[in-house]
Amino acid sequence: MKNEKNTADDKNLDAKAEAMKAVNKKASQVEPLLNLNENKAIINTFIEKFIYCEVYYKIILGIYYKHKKKQNIKIKDMKIDLREGKAAIQHCNYCFDNEILDKIFKSKDVNNQHTARILRNDIVHDLKQSSIEDVLKRKDELFECMDIFIDGVKNGTDSTTATDEAAVTAEQ
Repeated sequence: MKNEKNTADDKNLDAKAEAMKAVNKKASQVEPLLNLNENKAIINTFIEKFIYCEVYYKIILGIYYKHKKKQNIKIKDMKIDLREGKAAIQHCNYCFDNEILDKIFKSKDVNNQHTARILRNDIVHDLKQSSIEDVLKRKDELFECMDIFIDGVKNGTDSTTATDEAAVTAEQ
């Protein structure tokens, strides 16, 4: 019995050593990048903005399900499905440019670039270095899209309204 226990302990130590090696490899890839200047704050802000986008999107989707499909689905049980999401956004009388919605929520690349959703998933679930670098490079574009959506659903100023207001201001 003692030999079986020693064999199991040896296997567990091997597993622990393998896990530590993999964890330290990942840490050596991303920690230096995140510890540079304001990089950690940028990534944290990106994740925070995406969380707002996802929750607000699901609130709108829930209203759509309640009105159109007579279903009450909890936010935690909803999935991002952009086809239904666009219908839900239209149902709630919002008007966002499809490009903005695609850049945030699409599950596939748009114009050979990862969407905010893909980047968030890569960072949260894998600390993927290339996705962290992508967010750092594209933060202005990504933040602008997410801010338009967040502000639009909160204040009723969707992308069409913002464009119209800019045109009126330019005319004056």
